Amino acid sequence: MQVVGIWPDEITFTGLLSACSHGGLVDMGNFYFNTMRSVYGIVHQIQHYACMIDILGRVGHLEEAVRLIGEMPMRPDTVTWGALLGACRIHGNVAIGKQILKQLLELEPNCAGLYVLLSNLFSEAQRWEDMKNIRRLMNDWGILKCQAISFIEIEGHVYEFMVDDKQHEVSDSIYSMIGQLTDHLKSVGYFCNIFVELSDIQEI
Repeated sequence: MQVVGIWPDEITFTGLLSACSHGGLVDMGNFYFNTMRSVYGIVHQIQHYACMIDILGRVGHLEEAVRLIGEMPMRPDTVTWGALLGACRIHGNVAIGKQILKQLLELEPNCAGLYVLLSNLFSEAQRWEDMKNIRRLMNDWGILKCQAISFIEIEGHVYEFMVDDKQHEVSDSIYSMIGQLTDHLKSVGYFCNIFVELSDIQEI
């Protein structure tokens, strides 16, 4: 860029830091984060901090990510906290995850996705009571998780369906076929290792 007379700006560095995050390039991310101010005089914006939090979180440097949040000159937003919460889920750090929840509840107390993410963190850490408390809190406060809709095209016609959707006119046949496929997979030795059993938790 500089060879042709184009200097990087804050958007350029957002892209660079995002690429470092997805590539797990911690050292390079730190280099770009530091040089954008020292070399190019670009002030760090909240999106740059969020990228750095994501970079550190993805590789398990959670304590360092928490320290960086504490050094931010602006108040962290939900994207920043959410990136760290997602990292806590990946690396099973329940303690930091619970701290983050307090911050997120102040920013967006009715965001269902945050509760679900923390609930998943607890479930993967086998903290069943904590998970149930989060689900119970969502129910008590009327916080609902929006169900995802999937689409499939068959012979030019598009069908839409949700999890456990039985409204389609041939749903009985569909579930019967799924049952047959499951039985066949088991008969040839397929084993599904279900890590979390949530049968006693009401679907949200």
